[in-house]
Formats: sequence, structure tokens, C-alpha cells
Amino acid sequence: MNLFIYIFSPAESNRHTINCYPQENAPQKPRNLKKLEYEQQQLISRTGEGAQFTMTSADGTTFIISYRYVNDDEIKDLPNTDNNDMTNDVTSSSPSENDQQSSHETILEFIEGFFSGQECLTGGSGWWRYEICYGKHVIQFHEESETQTIIVLGTWNHEKHIEWINTNTKKKSDRYIKERQYVSLYYGDGDICEMTNMPRVVEVKLRCLIREDKSHMPTMYLVEPESCFYILGIESSAFCDLLDYTDENGIPDLDKLMTHFQDQ
Repeated sequence: MNLFIYIFSPAESNRHTINCYPQENAPQKPRNLKKLEYEQQQLISRTGEGAQFTMTSADGTTFIISYRYVNDDEIKDLPNTDNNDMTNDVTSSSPSENDQQSSHETILEFIEGFFSGQECLTGGSGWWRYEICYGKHVIQFHEESETQTIIVLGTWNHEKHIEWINTNTKKKSDRYIKERQYVSLYYGDGDICEMTNMPRVVEVKLRCLIREDKSHMPTMYLVEPESCFYILGIESSAFCDLLDYTDENGIPDLDKLMTHFQDQ
């Protein structure tokens, strides 16, 4: 019996190595890339494991809110605050009426500013940041020097939201179903996606989140579970009663919501 051994050699692909070299006295890395890496490293060294977000008011004032997690040793190293000069000592467990009133007024300003579209929320700290102006649009943007690159992820259209929510009935909020205790809004007709050749789409989720410090400041996140389909989550204690003040299409009623907070 003859034994034949076949030896196969895979065909070599026509791949060419590409080497990039800086011209003359140019730096090894682009300046903007080095700047981005430096800023990221500084953020890590300053804040550890944490995050930040910004809020922009109608007059253009930008507030940057940052936080990080600390361990027990860091807490012990914090200096004690001398309250001897204070007329009224206030403990964290017994907030003053003025503090409560101030907090309530701040929530009213946030609710009215956000849901009226006068104040936009901005999130993200990397190359791309994102912004939502309620009832208007959701965008992704990058600023460099005097230029700004903007990608429209979705725009608000009342009729298209109703069509979407009626087609996707599982997206309708329901106080009695834990997985659906949020308000879901559809922002469509974004910029055309190169991968799908379809407009970008965003589902905006407004969800209740109660913090230990009782702060109403929102937490934001943006994910892309599918190509050019985004989910923008906004969580705040100011949204905890939102389900009671939405219409049959899951759209918040600003007038009813404001009346609710004003009556408190």
C-alpha cells in the first residue's frame, strides 16, 4: 500500500507593512494625542476611581461636578472642620430649614430648566463628550482648539416617539414592574451611520436614583449596544415621581410635575 503525504502551504496574503515616521523635527506622537494621554493620567492620579459630569445653564455657565471613591485611611486623614465661628451648628442628621428650602428650590430649578429645554446636560470626559437638550436633540461632540466636531445622535419628534412607543410596548413605563420603572423617550433621525447606512437613534431613559447624600444631581451614561443605536441614561432623585406625571405615551407633563414639587 502506497502512503501519500500531502503537504499544503497556505497562500501568502499580499500584506504590506506600514511604518510611520515623524518628519524632520516633528514629535514622536501628535501633540493632541499626548495632551489627551496627559489629561487622562492626571485625572486618574487626582481622582482615582471616579467620574465627572457637567451641567450648562441657559446663560452659558458651566458647572463641573467630579467625585471619587476613597478608602478608610483617606477619610481618617481629612482635617477636622472648626465650626466655632458658626452661629448655628448644624449636623448632617438634622439639616436646617434653610438648607431644606434651598435644596427644594434647587430641584425646582433643575426640573424646570431641564424639561423646558433651557438647560442642557453634558456628560463624558474622554475624546467624545455628549449632550442632551430635552425636547431638542442628543449630540456627541469633540472640541479642539477653535473647532468643534458634532455628530447628531438623535432629534426629538413627538409623533415619531408615539409611533415608536406604541410599536415597542415593553418600553412603556410601569410602576408595578421593576424592570420598567423608568421613562423611555425616543430621539431619532440622527446623522447617517456609515456602518448601517441608517440614521442614528437614541433611547433616553430617565430613572429614579436616591443618593445617600440626598443630592438630586443627575448621573449620566451613554452606551451603544448596537451599531449607531444608543442608550442615554439619566438618573436622579428628581425623577422618582416622574411616572405619576407622564401622559399615556410616557411623555412627562412639565406643568403637572412643577405643580407637584411646588405643593411639597
